[in-house]
Amino acid sequence: MICSQTGTVTLGGLVISSNMTEADIGALTSEQRMVHGSGVSYRLRTPGWACLVLFVGEAIDSVSLSYQLGHAQTLDEWSAKDERSRCKDHDKWLSLWLGPPATNQPRWQEHVFSWGTASSGLDPKTGDASIIVSYGRRDAAPG
Repeated sequence: MICSQTGTVTLGGLVISSNMTEADIGALTSEQRMVHGSGVSYRLRTPGWACLVLFVGEAIDSVSLSYQLGHAQTLDEWSAKDERSRCKDHDKWLSLWLGPPATNQPRWQEHVFSWGTASSGLDPKTGDASIIVSYGRRDAAPG
């Protein structure tokens, strides 16, 4: 679930908030820490969801979510058709949690709030479906 008032993401027992620091998430998980570019990310698995939390400096930048139940979970299972289906599931989840989107285009919908944005779509390069919660700034939608 994503809270429309605060941007807090709650998945099972995992709670990710907009004021979380890298030290906070490091204390919550022993999952893999990856350093890339100007950021550090943590890949988390929660029941039914894959989750990637990105930090720039100590501040949280974004959370990327991918619904797993009933969809491909390995590269061997991956298909464009399944990713389009996953994207439709993501769109339904966001509408349920956050109401109608501010932007609703084919392959991309975006919800805009004072704390940031919550978007659902297909990555134009990889074809992967995800929900991206971005804190504190508004990124342009792909494609």
